[in-house]
Amino acid sequence: MSAVSSPNSPITPVFRCAHKETARWDAERDTDTLFQNHSVEEIRKIERTTRKDIQLKKEELRQMVGERYRDLIGAADSITDMMRCCKQASDSLNSSQHLSSALLQTHKLKGTGPIQLVATQSHELMCAAVSQMKLLVGIQGKIWGSIDAMDYEQAVEHFLWAKHIVTGLCLESIVHQKSVLDSVAVILLEQWTLIKHFQATILDCCRQNLKSVNLECSAFLHSLVAMVTLDHISIREVFNEFLIGRKAAIVEVFHPSRQGASVKSQLCQLVTIIRSSLQLTALLFCRSSLQEHSRILVSINNNLQSLQEAGLEVPATPTEIEQSTVQSSYKEWLGMCTAELETGMTRLLHHIMSVKAVSSIREAIHDVLSQTCDDEMDWDDACNVVMGRKFCVWKELLQPLIFARAKVLLQGNFSKVESSFADVVRGFIDQSQCKDKSSFLWSEEDEVLGVSLTLKATGCTPHVYKYSPTTGTPNPHVV
Repeated sequence: MSAVSSPNSPITPVFRCAHKETARWDAERDTDTLFQNHSVEEIRKIERTTRKDIQLKKEELRQMVGERYRDLIGAADSITDMMRCCKQASDSLNSSQHLSSALLQTHKLKGTGPIQLVATQSHELMCAAVSQMKLLVGIQGKIWGSIDAMDYEQAVEHFLWAKHIVTGLCLESIVHQKSVLDSVAVILLEQWTLIKHFQATILDCCRQNLKSVNLECSAFLHSLVAMVTLDHISIREVFNEFLIGRKAAIVEVFHPSRQGASVKSQLCQLVTIIRSSLQLTALLFCRSSLQEHSRILVSINNNLQSLQEAGLEVPATPTEIEQSTVQSSYKEWLGMCTAELETGMTRLLHHIMSVKAVSSIREAIHDVLSQTCDDEMDWDDACNVVMGRKFCVWKELLQPLIFARAKVLLQGNFSKVESSFADVVRGFIDQSQCKDKSSFLWSEEDEVLGVSLTLKATGCTPHVYKYSPTTGTPNPHVV
């Protein structure tokens, strides 16, 4: 019977939980039972299984806590947005009521009824509706052009204009006679069906942009601002989207589809992602001594203000994210990425078969870490802002794994050299036993006369005697 499934000894926490009502678990007693009833290999198998279960439970607990924490944050933000929307809706209803009362009073004073007013303006309304439909048809091409150019802020603006036109035409069809817009109603529905899917397309493109390895800071900023404007999310939520995208970029480096790339290039990309993620977090989401607000908040406010001045409907201005939230979220993200790194790098380094290749990878990684850009912060300053301490990517994440692989390779090389040397010496000894070479392989000297005579007496050369561990009578068979 297998040691893992033995019912005689409670060796796992699952067994103890199932039998806690009938027996009290005693570690010392059950350890003795294990060593009495199982072999060493079985006990090691039990230990590996138990450790694996512990790691799995820890990972499940970490994911569960993270999901619950994220759901709690989302629920809190949703409640805040609902309160704000309710207040805006209430204010809009009150304003509409006052405007309607004033408009009705004006019509009564002039003696003009609403139906008569619509009848006199039906031609103008039709012309306006046709011109707006023409704009709506042309907006699709502009949105695609902005997406192809990776100008997602402009794509969001075009989408909001299309939504504004459709909303205006729908309101006009309700206020005025329905027959006036019947001729364009079918085209309106078809065009909006074609345009409304752009919202999901733009958001997907922005999320894909967050996975990029070598993008400038401004490109990441425009993608994040577009997501906030289009999806009406808070800065905290868009920061979580940013971290999710960067983790997905790390996972893609280790994807099986990347097997054609060299290990050096994959590890260099990995270092670039980790380094740029910390720099982008410091530049976009953190406040500095020279800036009262974070860079992303300033960009969002400027973008919303320009859209509002153009007459478009925009979400409310988001609030600043707390620096403590940035630090805690980034540390949690780095912890999850570290586990992914250990698994992926161990698999990649297994394909490295020489110490020279390991040294080349180390030099390439140091070159990547030493590179600087004009829009980057000082590394130590960025680490202090984001993590509250100094952080070295090489020493904390990469060095242990790379040095471990180099150690394995060196041990293998030494084993091969030792085995080869032993084979050479054994061959030499076997050959020397067939022929007496002591009479002409060396000459005697005074200071080594005693040793030389002893060697001659045993038929052993000085070279074999040098490698013999004994100091007395040389033994040519000891290597």
